This record gives sequence, C-alpha cells and structure tokens, in this order.
Amino acid sequence: MKPEEIFSFLKEWYGKPDYHFEYNNVSDELLMIYILVYLPIPKEGNFTSTIITAGFSSLGIQLYEHKVECVFELKGTLTEMEYEKLGRELVKQFNECIPFLPNGVHSPIVIKSYPYFTGCLILNYGKHESHIWETDPTIRVFELIPLYKEEVKTLSEQPIDITNAIIFRSDKVDWTDWERSQVNPIEEATSGVWDFIVKWYEENSPRIFSQLGTGANRKSIIQLNEVLGVLLPDDFIASLMIYNGEVEFHDYKYLSSTEIAETWTMMKELLDSNSFPAQLHNNRKIEEIKEVWWHENWIPFAKDGGGNLMCLDMNPTPSGNKGQIIYWEKTEGPIPTQYKSFFHWLYTYEQGLYGGYYKVDEEGFIYY
Repeated sequence: MKPEEIFSFLKEWYGKPDYHFEYNNVSDELLMIYILVYLPIPKEGNFTSTIITAGFSSLGIQLYEHKVECVFELKGTLTEMEYEKLGRELVKQFNECIPFLPNGVHSPIVIKSYPYFTGCLILNYGKHESHIWETDPTIRVFELIPLYKEEVKTLSEQPIDITNAIIFRSDKVDWTDWERSQVNPIEEATSGVWDFIVKWYEENSPRIFSQLGTGANRKSIIQLNEVLGVLLPDDFIASLMIYNGEVEFHDYKYLSSTEIAETWTMMKELLDSNSFPAQLHNNRKIEEIKEVWWHENWIPFAKDGGGNLMCLDMNPTPSGNKGQIIYWEKTEGPIPTQYKSFFHWLYTYEQGLYGGYYKVDEEGFIYY
C-alpha cells in the first residue's frame, strides 16, 4: 500500500486526526510519510495521545519479519509544534537507519518543552489488537517513554531483551507522565521483582517466606565496597538493601553483605597463596570470562552446600558484560551463564517461580 492509501484508510477507520503532518522527499524511493495525531479524550477515559504512521512500510523497514506501520502512545497532550517535531524525529530514526529497536533506548528524540528528557524508550506491545489491518503492512503498537539523561545511561547498560521487564516491574513509576520526577530504573525494577518473589514465597513456600529479613543499610554497603575494592552495581545494591541475604534461592543461599565479605576474603586468601590450579579444567576456553580459576573481581552473592558459588563478574573480557552472572564450581572453576546482570538473573528467577520451573517439596524447600 502507498502512504496515501494508508493515510486514507486510517482516517476512515480512526476518524479525522486532530493533527496530521506530511514529511516530503523522505528518501529516493519514498516521497511522502504521514504522521497522524489523535489527542486524549478525558471524558471518555482516554488520557493518551495516539500517534500513527502512514508510510514506514513503504520504506521497506521490517521488524520481526513484517513490514510495519506503528501506533505510538504517550500520556498527556503536547503542542502541535511538539507533535510535529516528534514525528520528524521518528521519521529520521527509520530513514537514516538509526537503530530503531523496540524495547531499545533512543537518545536523539528530544522535545523542546521538556528539556530535562534527553531520550526515550520505545516499548513493543506487539500486533495491534484491531481486526481491520489484515493486509500488508502489519500494524504494531509501541509506547514512547521519555527518559532523563541518567535513565538513558542506566537502561542503555542493560541487555535490550530485558529493558521492557525493567519498565514493567517498575510499576510504582508512571513512566508515561511527562512531568514525573527522575528515578533509578534498576532500583525501582529490582524492588518490583522482589515484590513478586515475596508474594510467590508467601503463597507457595511459607518456610522460605519466614526467612525473609531486613535489608542492609547504606553504611554496610559502603563498607562492603571498600572490602571488595569495587563498586557494586546498582541492581545488586538495591537487592541487598531490600533483603540482606539469609534466604534460599532453590539450591543456593543468598548471602548477606557480611557473608559476601567473608567468602570473598577467603577466596582472595586462597588466590594469593596460589592454592588454585594454574589452568582451567581441560584447558577450557571461555569467551566472556577471564581464563583463570578465580579472579578477585568475582563477587560471590550465593553459595550452595558444597561450596559452589554464584558471582557477579566485575572484570569480564571485552566479549562479556560487567556485572554478568557466572557460576563458580570447586571442581570446574568459572562457568558462564546467559545472565548479563544481577537484575537479569533475579527477574528470570521470578519468571521461573511463576512459570512452574521451580517446585516446593514437602518440607517447604524449593527445587527444580
């Protein structure tokens, strides 16, 4: 379908837009893209502006193997000039091949009247729920979430496949409120994940639920950082300040700040006394982890009954991610995992609880 045909179709189905903008000579292949804007209707319970594209599919842009048009939603009302600028930025994202990744952080989008926001996150809600769009292109729904500079930085450091989880688990934050205060997304999301984990414990494992205690204070976190000689990541600090260890993660015990320091100190003493093998078992090659038996920047946060550890890797290879999760086993040394951060691991654990991956035995212990 040509942009003009899509525009005509959208007007017929959604009604006349409050604003529409034409962007000419977009590329050598495409002369026109339209942006349609529908304002909120509070009396009908609609407090969201809806922005619909007409022409993206003609550029040959494909997401998830489909040519797409997009429905962008944002809370509140902007000025006509701001909508026009926003539409221009969206067209620029597509046309100039700036990576337009659903659930990705995009720094170039800036609204003049909201200078404290320096970027946005685009959440993918999948195919539009309307039954009318049965022909090519597929229409998909996205949501624009404006971000402060520090929020852009924080979210950009996380794997793109969990940025949506960070937003969804930060349910105490109204992300679509363009007048909101700045927050730390990782701290908010970590708190949200723990809320879900605690709820599951309470309903399914009273034994584990009863183990939950208090969080660490800021002073103990500072002391722990000093002992370790590294600055712990925000997601892990947030977790310790919610629950300071002393609880079981299936086969592992979640360590308190004191136990982390004690375990790390013991491992450092073994390292300094050359107690570890000089090479990995069977000369294993691990792309994202330093090829040593133990490294002083591996921070243990959980331990099983056999002395095996789960660690934050604060000094990965260039192929790894700082703060990634690794297993360390007494007979094998370091073992890589899929988890790019502590939040990534914690969220996956929560999903495993609710998804039935973990079970509870007769004594109230969790296993898989």
